[in-house]
Amino acid sequence: MSSLLVISAVAESLPLLQECARHLDMDMHAVADTSSAVEQLTLPGAISPDIILLHIAEPEIAYTAQLDTLTRIARRSRILVTMPLSLRPIGLEALKCGAHDFLCLPLQKEKLTSALRHLIQSEKDNRSVSPVDGLVGVSPSLTHLQLRARAYAQGTRHLLIRGERGVGKTHLALMLQQENPLGEASVIAHSYRDDTHFQQLLEHAGEGRTLILDLPERSNNITGQPLNLVKLCEEASAYHIRIFFCQHTSRRGRKPSLMMPDESILVPLLYPPLRTRPEDIVAQFSVFNRRSATMLNRTPLTLCDEGLSLLLHHDWSGNTRDLQFLVFQLYMMQDGPRIELQNIQSLFHRQPMPTPYLASSNPHPSSSSPTIPLLNDNGDLRAWDAIETDYIREAFQFYRGHKSEIARKTGMGRSTLYRKTKHLKLHG
Repeated sequence: MSSLLVISAVAESLPLLQECARHLDMDMHAVADTSSAVEQLTLPGAISPDIILLHIAEPEIAYTAQLDTLTRIARRSRILVTMPLSLRPIGLEALKCGAHDFLCLPLQKEKLTSALRHLIQSEKDNRSVSPVDGLVGVSPSLTHLQLRARAYAQGTRHLLIRGERGVGKTHLALMLQQENPLGEASVIAHSYRDDTHFQQLLEHAGEGRTLILDLPERSNNITGQPLNLVKLCEEASAYHIRIFFCQHTSRRGRKPSLMMPDESILVPLLYPPLRTRPEDIVAQFSVFNRRSATMLNRTPLTLCDEGLSLLLHHDWSGNTRDLQFLVFQLYMMQDGPRIELQNIQSLFHRQPMPTPYLASSNPHPSSSSPTIPLLNDNGDLRAWDAIETDYIREAFQFYRGHKSEIARKTGMGRSTLYRKTKHLKLHG
């Protein structure tokens, strides 16, 4: 039996909600406000409801904070928002903040039943409204990218995703590939080398598939001519293959010269750098914080106001990937739950050690970076002590056994490092 949790619903709507819940064989509970809902959802043994209905009565209500709280606590729940007709624009904003659908008062039985049935089915299928919602952030530039990406995801045109190194171009391409109904039969990312190699990729991919292709940072070094995307698109279309190109642009905005077809064939998408959208930093930090805590079986770290200000004003050069690596390094540096300001400062003011490749989140490991597996042969997370041991061994090898250098680069206390290396029988 599916479950429905109703928050702050107007009294006139409760009988209709109960009727629709009975019709759909749903177990319905109602609470007065979000605080009461959070209290129920966080009780020991509590199970997230399949659908949460949140009513927004006034525009002054901090609905964005409520949605953020609900999406964090009840990750698998679908959220349906209701509001008076005069507040319909809030419904559109709520979709950007984590809601899955919205309805305006007065509620109609047919529309309410249809919305609930759709959300129940999407929950049973274990799929969100759109994989593109994995783009974390609410900034105008990221929202614009998200809307354009969703519009073109299910089409047939080729896409060109531009952005600086580390913003998540390949990650976006993978999400768009999942959005396409035929996306499961796809070839994952390759790097373009030459025309012969491209022809081999097309023949290997097979008809009707999607190919994610990383473009070179410079034009063809042999001929010195701009890369001809017109030709590549024509050849891919002849094989009935769709191409998602990923192109690196420099921080100064310079990009490789390309011979571009018109937008009826190839659609460009620009991924904005993180430093131009500071409002997304908090959301992304929260995601990486929860992800690292889950992988490493740790309590999520808390960030002080000074640390948050430091993150917001940092001139991010590597963007999203650098923020992810920073969070991972903070977990490696300290044992307590509160992030110390000096730890963030130390990571910003030195050349950090190459962060271990996380196989579950980065499809392109660097050949020069250490590889530390997080899962065992059974597919379960390894114990934290085993991961930490591998981390210290990699650091010891990377810095050729210089313990002072290891302590300075990793931020680990010298006495702690000496004790651990002695226990592991590592000698410099």
